[in-house]
This record gives sequence, C-alpha cells and structure tokens, in this order.
Amino acid sequence: MAGVLSSSRRGLVFPFTLLCIFCLASSLTDKNQLEYVKNNHQKNLKALDTLKANYSSMLSMISKHINDYVNFIEAYTAHMKAIPDALDTEVTTSLDKLRASVFKFKAYVEQNRVALDSGIGSIEKELQQSQKIIDCLENQSAEL
Repeated sequence: MAGVLSSSRRGLVFPFTLLCIFCLASSLTDKNQLEYVKNNHQKNLKALDTLKANYSSMLSMISKHINDYVNFIEAYTAHMKAIPDALDTEVTTSLDKLRASVFKFKAYVEQNRVALDSGIGSIEKELQQSQKIIDCLENQSAEL
C-alpha cells in the first residue's frame, strides 16, 4: 500500500508544479497588463487636460473676436447716425443683417460649446470610472 501512495504522489508533483508555474506566469502577465492600462489611462488624462486647455483658449479667443466685432458694428452705426443724411436705408439694412449674422454665429458657438462641455464631462466620468477599476485591480494585485 505504501508503494501505491508514493507513486501517486510522484504523479501529482509534476502537474502541481506546472500549475504553480502557470499561476506565477499568469500573475506576472496580469501585472504587465495592469501597467499597460495604467499608462494608457495616464496618457488619456494628459490628452484630456490638453484638449480642455486648447478648447478653453480657443473659445475665449472666439468670444473676444465676436465681442470686438459687435462693438465695431455698433460704433460704426453710431458714427453713421451722427452724420446727417449719411445713414440711408440700404446701409442700415446691411448693418442690421451683419449684426444679426454675428449674433447667429455667437449662438452657434455657444451651442457647440455646450455640446463639447457635455462630451468632455462624459469623458471625465469615464476616466474616473477607469481610475476606480484600476485602483481595485491594484488592490487585488497587492493582495496576491
């Protein structure tokens, strides 16, 4: 009976050793994949920060130019009204159309700003969820 037990133990040592090596290799692979995911997450955060900075500066520049243009149109209209008989209906109509076009463009920019802000907000939420998952995976990896 002792001979049967020792031969069956020898038969189990090899599969057990393979299982241990496989688990160790799997653990190392998971750590490498976790590092890869963390690096990509950091790149995405930096890209989002760059996008927000560029987007903010672009919008402030566009808003400034629109306001400058509106101020110019209003100053020109006021100047033309100061000159007697200089402001005929054709010029008035043209200035009104131009002013209306500028305000339409300003509304268009505002509408797109709201849509982009919403998109950026959803990306930020997804990145926060990704960070939570990465933190959870790091805790599980540390426990192993």
